Amino acid sequence: SNPVASLALPELVAQISVDNGAPSPTRLNPTRIYFENSSVMADDIAGLEDGGETSVLLHMYLKRPPSCFSSGGEREYSKRILEFPDRASQQAWLQRWKGMWGRQGLASVIIIVNPVGGSGTGLKIYHKTVLPMLQQAGVTPILMETKHEGHGAEIVSSADLRSVQAILVVGGDGMLSEVVNALFKRPDHQAVPLQNQIPVAIIPGGSSNGFAKSLLARAGETLDATAATLAVLRHRVEGVDVAALEQNGQVRERSILSISWGLVADSDIEGDGYRMLGEARQTLLALANTMRRRLYRGRLQLLPGGLNTARGEYG
Repeated sequence: SNPVASLALPELVAQISVDNGAPSPTRLNPTRIYFENSSVMADDIAGLEDGGETSVLLHMYLKRPPSCFSSGGEREYSKRILEFPDRASQQAWLQRWKGMWGRQGLASVIIIVNPVGGSGTGLKIYHKTVLPMLQQAGVTPILMETKHEGHGAEIVSSADLRSVQAILVVGGDGMLSEVVNALFKRPDHQAVPLQNQIPVAIIPGGSSNGFAKSLLARAGETLDATAATLAVLRHRVEGVDVAALEQNGQVRERSILSISWGLVADSDIEGDGYRMLGEARQTLLALANTMRRRLYRGRLQLLPGGLNTARGEYG
């Protein structure tokens, strides 16, 4: 028989290890749903549906335990039907859930998909993973496919962002950087208070997914689209540092991951012509450029500066 669920708010802080070995709490919602013989964390739930009359359907993505063939940690879909004594108690439970949970703020999102990024799996990731999970959560997706280089920036520059709560990028670091730079260049960027600016999320689907890997590792998750989409549905926004590259007093580019010059930059740019090699292309080009013994002449200076509190920037 399907169990009657109850809500509780236990004192719980999960711990993960970071690079220096010190524990750091993950930002988990401590709400649990308790069943007769088990429970599930609220952060493991993509969404729930009113089953009508006396039932509620939970869409859950639980972590796979370690086995002989896997270290575990990947998210697997599971569902559970909760039965209540009557319609009134079912509705009361749903209202209490909504009152404790902040996901009702995520209603509509723009999704920018690079169909040729990485190994060309962007649309497959969207239709197989991202779209079903958004539907389970009751979130309306607005799909935008990029058609040419720079199209992601064009989409963001002209989009009406007043009716959406987030921008999702299905791609790699390059597409994410393109979207972030376009947001900074919008005429309305400075006019929007920081706390009201639209958040941007990344679903790994490119050949370079360093930013997504960093965020997911910090949350104790594996690098895959399911874990990333579940993180989006939790709808808890965190700020990240953005670096600005200036030349002659003008900002030329902004970066959320790295700014490279010389061999690394050449290998990255030249790799666009070898996308059929997938993730290995940049490593192979870096080795080839190293063997060619390319030399780069330049001068590096560290200019100390203070924090500009008005702009939230250093310099």
